Amino acid sequence: MKNLKLAAVIFVIAIVVSACGTNEGKISDQTNSSSDTKQQEIEAENEKLKAEAERLKKELADKEAEEKAKLDEEISVAAQEQDISSGDWNITDENPTTSGNILVGLEYMEKSGPLKNGSKVDISKVFKAPWDYYGEPIAIKGYAQIVQDYPPNPDNFLRSEIVMLTDNETIIDVLSTVPSGDIQENDLVSLTGLVIGRMEVPNAIGGTFTHLIVLTNNFE
Repeated sequence: MKNLKLAAVIFVIAIVVSACGTNEGKISDQTNSSSDTKQQEIEAENEKLKAEAERLKKELADKEAEEKAKLDEEISVAAQEQDISSGDWNITDENPTTSGNILVGLEYMEKSGPLKNGSKVDISKVFKAPWDYYGEPIAIKGYAQIVQDYPPNPDNFLRSEIVMLTDNETIIDVLSTVPSGDIQENDLVSLTGLVIGRMEVPNAIGGTFTHLIVLTNNFE
């Protein structure tokens, strides 16, 4: 009888142990599965972060390249403008026929192309101190008093000349490398020109008038 009871106890213990072993196996499998899933999620998140980092890095590199290209262009334009305006202007001799400023102005226009969008300044200030405006295209407006065109001449740049009178009675003598086109006497003329000096010009009734001398290559 004792042996029977002992056998029964051993049998129960065996079942319990077997059940525990089965449960532990299930728990272990579940733990491993959960761990694998978590690891996969972490790896997926890492890949996502790496992709985002690469995208941001590329965006930053593209932006830096764009800004550098823009800066290089601005520097190039500034250098070109400096090169155009840095001619050897003679500021001690105001007479363009002796100062050499006609040649400097012609070289300027050769590099700049047609003069446009000149600075709007008080023409009386320009007349008073023309040397302060050398190398700076300025906007000029006045009524044509004399309009004269000249035939092409390889030895002379002058294709037309317009003597203008402004509202404040400043006399401007415009020397142009292009014909005057449709401009007639008494027309209101607007143009962009380069101031190259000032000179005394004899008038028909005796004495002289002081003219502001301007170069242009565009009457548009």
